[in-house]
Amino acid sequence: IFDKKFLNKATEARKAFRRSIIRKRIAKTLLSMHLLGFQVALPIYNAALESGYKSLQIHYPAIYQQLHHDSDEIRYRTPDNLELSGIFVRNKNNAPTDEAMIFVPGRNRNATMTLPYVKWLRQTTDNIDFLAIDIRGHGLQTPKGWFTEVALARPTTMGVKESLDVIGAINYLADLGYKKVIVYGHSIGGAAVILGISEHKDMISSEITVKGVIVEKTFAD
Repeated sequence: IFDKKFLNKATEARKAFRRSIIRKRIAKTLLSMHLLGFQVALPIYNAALESGYKSLQIHYPAIYQQLHHDSDEIRYRTPDNLELSGIFVRNKNNAPTDEAMIFVPGRNRNATMTLPYVKWLRQTTDNIDFLAIDIRGHGLQTPKGWFTEVALARPTTMGVKESLDVIGAINYLADLGYKKVIVYGHSIGGAAVILGISEHKDMISSEITVKGVIVEKTFAD
């Protein structure tokens, strides 16, 4: 009934119809991926960007300024020979003492995160000095570059290697002549404190005694 020319046109029409269906499916898929990117990927990107820079910024700038005249920016070394930074705050009477307290912050934060605790304890105690430290990869040691700032935020070992940062801070105080220390850690900083005091106690200077450990919001496992 139909000639060959008509049948060829019908065949091409069917192929074109199938191609149009495939193109629509591809377009829907791409549109869905695009919308999903804005709904999921973009918030994650923004969160990573925000958290990445939190390890560089000064937390509680008003308190930081209040303590500025009674504090010093210090450097200390870890047992694996990393140079880290910290903030050393003298007691309210600026009196000689051999007792101190160390503060270890969590991930994506730095030494200034713990300054409200330092300020309160400084006001309510006598003759105790305070050392707030940055853990490796944080604070002044924050890796530079887009990939580490955004994609990874602040990488950590969940307290394993950071435990050496705690040991380094304790030994730094021992070298200054301190005899007694209490160590506080928040989150990953708390894990670093527990691991450091328990598994690396043989690395702690014999000139100083850890009198107590405080951890806050630290994971159980």
